[in-house]
Amino acid sequence: MKCLECKAEIEKDFDYCPYCGAPREYYDWRNLMRVAYELERSGDFDGAVEHYWRAAEDKPDEPEVHMRLGELYFHRGELPEAIKSFGLALKTAKECAMCHYYIGLCYYRLVRIDEAIESFKKALETEPELDLAYYWLGIAYYHKGKLAEAIEMYEKLLEKEPDYYIAYYHMGVAASRLGQHDKTILCFEKVLEQNPTSPTALSLLGEAYVRVGETTKGAGYLRQAVELDPDDSKSQSLLALIYEE
Repeated sequence: MKCLECKAEIEKDFDYCPYCGAPREYYDWRNLMRVAYELERSGDFDGAVEHYWRAAEDKPDEPEVHMRLGELYFHRGELPEAIKSFGLALKTAKECAMCHYYIGLCYYRLVRIDEAIESFKKALETEPELDLAYYWLGIAYYHKGKLAEAIEMYEKLLEKEPDYYIAYYHMGVAASRLGQHDKTILCFEKVLEQNPTSPTALSLLGEAYVRVGETTKGAGYLRQAVELDPDDSKSQSLLALIYEE
């Protein structure tokens, strides 16, 4: 093995490095974790990874070590390595909801949607209060075309976090595709409270009002959508149909 201080090759069984005098305590996993964290904060990510792995060698059954490695790999975009590290953490921390959650995010970013769904579901089985898992499970369901399931997840999230407005946006898109016009209206009215110049929200809200018979109100939103996005051919077509009538 290499001395972490001077990088010299040394035997595993020693009290001090014979070259630089680094004590054996330097290699204790807790100390290695502390050093790794400091390196991570300073931007030396390669050094941090090296120290986290050394900590894992000293304490292979400590889930915290593998979780820190997983998070570091995740933020570096090294997703397969992140999945492996969180998987190692789960061997001893089987109820680690955040491990399942991060694995789900990795799978989602790797476009392995079915595996992402299963991971987010496991996270919620372990920790039903992990709100963001509902959001990402909804997103994953949407990409699979499971719109009703996506809406259910957004609704569960909004029960817990009523100000999570982006969930209204995604739920509104899913509801629009399912022809649930009242739900579409509810969602995009909420979105417009925060962003009154969202062309997509204005367009889908306008269409929903037209579908439920409130043509004048719907046309007003559609006109705003076209003003903001002159290339919005769908809103233009709907307005043309309204004016023909």
